[in-house]
Amino acid sequence: MQNILQYMIMTFCEILIKYFVFNRNLLIIAICWL
Repeated sequence: MQNILQYMIMTFCEILIKYFVFNRNLLIIAICWL
């Protein structure tokens, strides 16, 4: 049970990090276009 929980937390963190990096890249692109 604990393994499943750890896996879920790791996956969630990974998704958050990817989403944050993607948003930051979009922000940089948007600023460059302005």
